[in-house]
Amino acid sequence: MAELDIDIADCAIVTFEMQRGIAGDLFTMPVIREAILESGIIGHLARLFGPMRAAGVPIVHQCVARRPDMVGTYDNMPFITQHAKDTKGSDKANRLQIGNEGTQVVPEIYDESDIIVRRLHGVSGFHDTGLDSMLRSLGKNTIILTGSSVNRGITGTTIEAINRGYKVVLPREGVSGYPLDYKDLMLEHSLRQIAKVVAVDDLLALL
Repeated sequence: MAELDIDIADCAIVTFEMQRGIAGDLFTMPVIREAILESGIIGHLARLFGPMRAAGVPIVHQCVARRPDMVGTYDNMPFITQHAKDTKGSDKANRLQIGNEGTQVVPEIYDESDIIVRRLHGVSGFHDTGLDSMLRSLGKNTIILTGSSVNRGITGTTIEAINRGYKVVLPREGVSGYPLDYKDLMLEHSLRQIAKVVAVDDLLALL
């Protein structure tokens, strides 16, 4: 697939919020979990990550977490405000607190060799997370960005990566969004103008 013009040796995989408290069994946001299940993204990523790890491609998981006192986390987004109201007083309220199981990467796509960076606030994997420094320490200039979802995090992280000089690759089956046809519209009409949109099989064919 030389026409893809992707140098695997220059790549790192970054996942966005592929953690148990959002994408997995301890989900706190049903609309996101439903999109995860409907898209089959976890299976697609598991199929991609194994061979990529074997080829030496580092995998960095960007996970959201909250302090118990919520210091560093701002209530300035309608979606998050509603989420806090929906979970208040329930067993879901604390699942995304630092140290809790909801902040763990879903096991199907995690390996002990992977790197985890955490975020208290924002809709970009680069906002106060150390992700930029981590990628530069690895010597990687191309990001294969995966995870949930194009509604906020994938789009925000793509834009911030481009702003920092990275190339971004988006595997179609490796990102989610809701509704599913909105994901396709975002990839086709917005994200493909600033990133390469490819199939998982196209990336595997490069190995």
